[in-house]
Amino acid sequence: MNSQKPIVSLEDVLNDYYPLAGTLKNAPDGRTIIDCNDCGVQFIIAECSDITINQLENKKWEHALGRRARLEHIDPPIHDRSLLKTSGNPPAHVPHEYLIMQPDNLKRLHDYYSVGITNGNWISTNDALVAHIWRTVTRARKIDLNTEVFCGFAIDGRDRLIPPIPKSYFGNVNFSGCPKMVVSQLINSLPSSVALQIRKTVTDMNNSRIQSTIDWIEQQPDISLIIQRFLSNEITGAGSKVDGASVIFSAEDGTDVYIILPTEKLEILEHDPKFKKFIVS
Repeated sequence: MNSQKPIVSLEDVLNDYYPLAGTLKNAPDGRTIIDCNDCGVQFIIAECSDITINQLENKKWEHALGRRARLEHIDPPIHDRSLLKTSGNPPAHVPHEYLIMQPDNLKRLHDYYSVGITNGNWISTNDALVAHIWRTVTRARKIDLNTEVFCGFAIDGRDRLIPPIPKSYFGNVNFSGCPKMVVSQLINSLPSSVALQIRKTVTDMNNSRIQSTIDWIEQQPDISLIIQRFLSNEITGAGSKVDGASVIFSAEDGTDVYIILPTEKLEILEHDPKFKKFIVS
């Protein structure tokens, strides 16, 4: 195998995707950052007769590597963090802090959580799924009915900003949605009311909200203290060791859902007929 061509292509691509050639380190304020020190990457040669470069191009930088190896032009990534700059105005909002769902079950779930929705309102399938997890996991955790609980999940801000962040922007533009409800209301009200809460949180994450969040962060005296912390009474759509955390993945045959719970609470969830109604374990 002639390794010189992919080595030269990798060197060329890393000039554009230079953070990948850096190292992780702790900043003085305690944050983990990428030190763009041009440290380089390890190059390992492995042979596999049934895989082509085209099959490996499932990420932006890998796609760029394949195109460079074929001497084709690539659109360089954008690293300009000023795209998420502050507006100079005071913040208008203060930001708060293995199961298989097959397509037919997802449709039934969406239909179930859509009952009672009128006046042109609507919910997505994801709204219904998050609402279902939030309600059933909260019920399994046996939290006091008068307790207020949260549901935190990531919202992609790229297309919500005006102007939108370019597709080639190489970085994170995620913001947190965090609806909250009292347990009694969450588990006893109409399912559609919970799904509509999720939908409202997603819709409210607009350009004004995101810009105000960026402004608020910029005004904090110690940005290192702004960490996504998930309280004991919440379920979140991001990976975490917190009791009640969940992770949702798109799969070829539907949607995979991972839920993190202590064993005794997971057993309660597994025996909940309302939970099992739409789930294939």
